Amino acid sequence: MRPSARYPHGELIHKMFRHQARVRPDAVALIEGERRFSYAHLDRASDVLCRRLQDRGVAPGDLVPVLMPRSAGLVAALLGLLKCGAAYAALDTGWPAGQVRALVHRLRPPLVVTDAAADWGVPAWRPEPVELAAAGPETPLPVRVDGACPATVFFTSGTTGPPKGVVTPHRATARLTGDPLVRGGPGSVMPQAAPVPWDGYSLELWTTLLSGGASVVVTAPYLLPQELRHLVARHGVNRVWLTASLFNLFVEEDCDAFAGLRQVMTGGERLSPAHVESFLTVHPSIRLVNGYGPVESTVFTTAHAVRREDCRLPGGIPIGRPVAGTEVHILDGDRVCGPDETGEICVGGDGLAIGYLDEDRLTAERFRMIEVGGGARRLYRSGDLGRRSPDGDFHFEGRRDRQIKLRGHRIELAAVEAATDAIAGVTRCVAVVDTDRWGSARAVVLFYTSDTALAAETLRRQLEEALPGYALPDAVHRVESFPLTPNGKIEQTALLDQVRLGDDAPAATDTHPDELIEQTTPLDQLRPRDDASAASPDELTAAVARVFAEVTGLTRIPGDASLFELGGTSLDAGRICGRLRRRLGRPIPVSRLMGNPTVNGLAAWLRSAEDAARAVPSPGDDGGVPLRGMQAAFCAMRQFFPDDLSSLCLLTWEVTGPLDADALEAALGDLIGRHEALRSAYVAEPTPAAVVLDPPRPTAGLPERLGHGGKQSLIRALARPLAIEKGEVVRAAVVGAGDVHLLGIAVHHVAVDGFSEHLLADDLSRSYAARARGRAPVFDLPAPGLAAAAAEWGEAEAHSSLAAQRAFWRDRLEGLPPLRYPPAASRDGRADPRAAVGRTWRTCETGVAFHLTAPEYGAWERLAARQGTTGFVVMMAAFARALAQVTQQDAFGLGTAVTKRNAESAAHAVGCLIDTVCVPVRSALGPWPAFVESMAESIMSCLANQDVPFMEVVALSVRRRDDRSPLYQAMFALHDDPVPELRLPGCVTRFDRPAGPRAVAEIVAEVWPLPGGGARVEIGHQPERVAAALVRELADTYRETLRQGRPWA
Repeated sequence: MRPSARYPHGELIHKMFRHQARVRPDAVALIEGERRFSYAHLDRASDVLCRRLQDRGVAPGDLVPVLMPRSAGLVAALLGLLKCGAAYAALDTGWPAGQVRALVHRLRPPLVVTDAAADWGVPAWRPEPVELAAAGPETPLPVRVDGACPATVFFTSGTTGPPKGVVTPHRATARLTGDPLVRGGPGSVMPQAAPVPWDGYSLELWTTLLSGGASVVVTAPYLLPQELRHLVARHGVNRVWLTASLFNLFVEEDCDAFAGLRQVMTGGERLSPAHVESFLTVHPSIRLVNGYGPVESTVFTTAHAVRREDCRLPGGIPIGRPVAGTEVHILDGDRVCGPDETGEICVGGDGLAIGYLDEDRLTAERFRMIEVGGGARRLYRSGDLGRRSPDGDFHFEGRRDRQIKLRGHRIELAAVEAATDAIAGVTRCVAVVDTDRWGSARAVVLFYTSDTALAAETLRRQLEEALPGYALPDAVHRVESFPLTPNGKIEQTALLDQVRLGDDAPAATDTHPDELIEQTTPLDQLRPRDDASAASPDELTAAVARVFAEVTGLTRIPGDASLFELGGTSLDAGRICGRLRRRLGRPIPVSRLMGNPTVNGLAAWLRSAEDAARAVPSPGDDGGVPLRGMQAAFCAMRQFFPDDLSSLCLLTWEVTGPLDADALEAALGDLIGRHEALRSAYVAEPTPAAVVLDPPRPTAGLPERLGHGGKQSLIRALARPLAIEKGEVVRAAVVGAGDVHLLGIAVHHVAVDGFSEHLLADDLSRSYAARARGRAPVFDLPAPGLAAAAAEWGEAEAHSSLAAQRAFWRDRLEGLPPLRYPPAASRDGRADPRAAVGRTWRTCETGVAFHLTAPEYGAWERLAARQGTTGFVVMMAAFARALAQVTQQDAFGLGTAVTKRNAESAAHAVGCLIDTVCVPVRSALGPWPAFVESMAESIMSCLANQDVPFMEVVALSVRRRDDRSPLYQAMFALHDDPVPELRLPGCVTRFDRPAGPRAVAEIVAEVWPLPGGGARVEIGHQPERVAAALVRELADTYRETLRQGRPWA
């Protein structure tokens, strides 16, 4: 028995979350795609949703169904319901509508929280997006609830009757944060990948958020190795929960995918010692936790940190000892069993459910007061058999009844047999569970006899009408008669022997216990089909058929037979995609296999994807890829101003820990070799183009190792011109010694944009992790090439009305004056000593920076929402207003960058996929409401006409000829790209963005939202053009406006 859990911050889930929001308001709580939500932001949003739910009648004690997929909105809605004092029942959006309506009726809620339009028999309420909800003014009404009040309703799977609703209290979940094997903690990052109705989702979500960690939303149906690799590299995921079956799949298919994790929790079924030992051999430093527990004891009852020696125990891997606030007793009836004596596992403590929804009789039967240890205790009789070893560890021994747990679902074998007996033509049947040598259920095989021509395929189709999908037999096998024991009972082992693989098949039964018995579905009972594995028309189809055969264990694979008709499961689909990815060298999303589940169908999709890739237009005749947008401008800048540094992008990281310099050098080589943009020569004549270098320039000596030194030494090494015409696009350097270093990378803007930065950091992280282990990196997807990106950009232009857009620019920019301000030497009466240096000036002190707090920055987001526009518009309008105030000029052009990442592949492309538009600013000193409205219209119109390249817009519009930048002299940028976080195993890194060597325009304002809320604002300038005093005045004016939360009237 584990001592009672302590609750220093209360027993209520939402109050424990609020405590974290108060002590670490700016820490990242939730990550969804590229969006990050701080604890304070999520707390505020859920407050607003709570009040809106209260206004719609949600009250303490209500049981409210929630039908939403995994998302930030779902988490905010769950917190909002808990703050109302209600409990939530998260239902699966994929369940049949009739089943959902029945469950809603049982809950008797005032409403359904959902983002889907459907009739559930009660009012439906769609919550606002988290960003908008956080800007609302509402505050929750006070409610009175405690840790014994309902918090969640889990509907358990069952094969007889409707699902049972298990109602659990707040403290049942809260207790988990007190257990060292289960809780997360600050710095922990865990994905949400479990189905939302399961208690596994509570494990992933609440043990993370209630302890100060970050929760990462996974949108895929379930986690696969490729996705885990991405999450580790992109978001720093370091904890994960996998069912035992899914854990086995990872170990079999891609055990290296666990690299970078600190902890793996698994369970739900008996663990396979073979898989566990393989895992611990490859990843001895990752803590593996075996968790056991029925849902009636909320997530985990016991937990065990697995050791390699556990794999050789005769009774299998222990399930461990009770988690915090939990007690476990082994009983024979009401008698306490002694050490190593098998009995029923009975559970007590704070994790117990309140009971079953509307099933008082069943509740009284399963939750009983039993005399244990000299006192009466409320215990849950699990029906599981177990024993306690002399050293105190508990071991799972099986079930008392014929109920099994397979792939996370409880299945009653008697119910499967009853459903089969009810089908006409069946004379006798038996459902047999196939287990590995450690007793773990791995498949249900149905055997039957018939007095008709009832085929196995027909029988299975009829069972689909009577049983839920998870309870369907993994294989159906017709026999002429049942073998019997001497006592006249069916000999189940002999039945299984009839369908098990022969001696010439891969010996997977012990080492791969997750290879299911559905592999033996008799093909002679399927309709005649072509055997894709025997005579395939092409090598691609043959390769697909071979992998289907490997995974299913079948020797003949009909080309038009569905994987699932052959007995395959969703886990098998993951196996097939993983193996084909490795053999074909190309990613295959599971969704594609789900949509094309046959050998012929999947091969056809692969062939069409291959043809589409070949159809990418070839680059120019000279072998180069034509440059577009700002790529061409940066290339021309290098030709005319070879010493200019405004095109350098600088990234630096502080690295604390043992930095492997050799692994870093190899990783930089991998990075440059992977992305064509980084290994190309950029030439300006005869037309701007990128010539891909194959092989790339040698990368030996990257990074430059400077030894001792500080940040200025690093910047001096980086801030030097790059000879992009020779393929020198990247420079790297590292300073420091021991366990403290500064790593810096300079990349020419011709090859990257802001979005590319996090892709560089992600790929460098993955390459370093692999090289540090002495391996080459494996990437989830091939990097898109320059030609493909150029073709996609060109295709977008080809579908645009360029003639109308050219007319728009001629009209909109007519008569737009340039910015005027006193020369740099006269603003404060003194010449700027740096002004004469001009374009060769290399100092980094070119501007002014200040910070906005989260409330200050949030005020502008709320202002944008009230005015029906975006934060970008109001922040840009406020800057234009400040610039007009300082210069006393109310009309001018303001430049801003626009992204050209519209194609799906661009999400993974490193490159300069941006162009520029000039936004005309007029009447900047007029009334604010009218001005911001005109700015919103001007910005949106310019964005709608962005397909005309900026250099062409310049040619269309400019009549003035001088040495100043055409159309605009000031720029504004709101950088909402992901932060380039570097993750190096064994090291702690902190990203820092140094000031650029030179501003790209005469005046540049840049706003960088911070991960925990708030923003950093930088105003840079070209000192030979603009006096430092004017920039300080401009910064003061803009800062005062932003901090007041309102512009001038």
